[in-house]
Amino acid sequence: MKLSRKIVIPMIALGCMFAFTACSKQTDQKLQKETTTQKTKDIKRPINTSQEKENPEVTIDQKQDKKQDASTQAKQNVTEATTTEVPIATKKDEKKSAKTETVVYNGFADGNCVEVQKENGSFEVMLVSDDALIKKLDSMDIGSKITISYKAKAGQANKQIIKVN
Repeated sequence: MKLSRKIVIPMIALGCMFAFTACSKQTDQKLQKETTTQKTKDIKRPINTSQEKENPEVTIDQKQDKKQDASTQAKQNVTEATTTEVPIATKKDEKKSAKTETVVYNGFADGNCVEVQKENGSFEVMLVSDDALIKKLDSMDIGSKITISYKAKAGQANKQIIKVN
């Protein structure tokens, strides 16, 4: 059955009008919610009526500010506890001798980086550029202890594994 242009074009136009109408109603509802939220922000409510204090009323804004302050402080505490700044290696760092360490192998993070857990419990992602080393590491079991030799690579924050024992 062949549809004529006289039928198809009005159907498309009707569909577009329906879509725009639905979208505009959602936008109106969002604006209405925002307006309602703004109106209720300044309502004062008693916190605890059984105990008398100098200022028994606190606005919703003050409660939200306290929540935001606590949330911000918690985020800062987590960031300070888990984030350490790693300097980017220079040519001078690259010339230093390699370090050898026993680590727990946690697998590849991507095509040329592996994640290891050091003896102190910290995790580190290290570069692997030698194809033979990549194949050797890929054949190892995740969670196994391995001894690696690594050194800094100029322009990189991550160390480069140069040998796997």
